[in-house]
Amino acid sequence: KWQEVRDDCFAASSTTQTARTIDVIAVKEGWATFGADCLKAYYQADQTESVCVVPPPEYLEMRAQQGLSVDILWKLHRMIPGQRAAGAGWVQKVSRDLVNDGFERCPALPQFFFRRADRALIEVHMDDFHGCAETKVAEKVVARLREIFDIKATEVFCEGRYSHLRRDRLRVGNTTYLRGNPCHVDSLVELCGLQKSKSAATPSLPENDPGDDDPLLDDDEAAKYRRGTGIMLYVAADRWDVKRDT
Repeated sequence: KWQEVRDDCFAASSTTQTARTIDVIAVKEGWATFGADCLKAYYQADQTESVCVVPPPEYLEMRAQQGLSVDILWKLHRMIPGQRAAGAGWVQKVSRDLVNDGFERCPALPQFFFRRADRALIEVHMDDFHGCAETKVAEKVVARLREIFDIKATEVFCEGRYSHLRRDRLRVGNTTYLRGNPCHVDSLVELCGLQKSKSAATPSLPENDPGDDDPLLDDDEAAKYRRGTGIMLYVAADRWDVKRDT
């Protein structure tokens, strides 16, 4: 079933190319930024499929003690983690609620929502929101998001440090500094057994390229290569000096 072709699973989200858009606009306009993280997002989204589950044993036992039938199923009204259409279902809910609150969804980059009345901009990455607006407007937007969604407490930032999508942000004056989480580099060092190695100049020179004559990797080495490449692709968004190797 996991190989079936479906067109209802896509959910627009932030990308490496758009992840700094909010930061750039906030600095250019002199606006505040804000973030919000929804709690149990899938449970807030309406079910889009017919999904039934077996009730927990303690519930069936309770019904049996009451003399009621235990030959029952529960029909879900909310999405659940692991459901293939859950991500798309959640984004549909977010889009519907934000549009009802006056936002317009960008047709080209549908993870962005803009409200012309007060010039508030939000980028949605699944259950994470990152936005910017004038300070008073941002405070009102955050308060409204708390009313619409079940979200963790969030702050409006004009100065200071906060994190979004595992990237630290430091706002100082009219500048925003971004840094990827160093734990990814630590993971790569551990994966490759480089804890005691010395640093080398990067990027490396073309003559140091091993070429195409290296032997094929075994299964364990191939798995390590895939994991290491995935880490480097993430790190490359913040470190120009590793882009050549990715």
